[in-house]
Amino acid sequence: MKYKFLVFALFLVLLIGCAEQQATPEQQKIKVTMENSQSEAAQGNNIQEQQKTEEKPEQRQEDSIKEFSITAKRFEFRPSTIAVNKGDKVILHLTSSDVTHGFVVR
Repeated sequence: MKYKFLVFALFLVLLIGCAEQQATPEQQKIKVTMENSQSEAAQGNNIQEQQKTEEKPEQRQEDSIKEFSITAKRFEFRPSTIAVNKGDKVILHLTSSDVTHGFVVR
């Protein structure tokens, strides 16, 4: 009797473990608006160089919204870092290419 119960329990564990997980949508979009970025010093220079341009004060208000597309994979985000100026508003488009990911803004 104990043997049958053990085999049944093992079968249930294998069945649950191999069951198809709920399908996640290919693209999950998250809109994040940030007013102050404290991690500016840790960001790459590549994006900073692209955003350093001479702007008129009228254009500054329109261009202060920065949009970035981020692709998330297991143990990886591309681009891994983004840099913005303090006070800029940021819109992030996060795409998960394999599983559901967590995302933290500091």
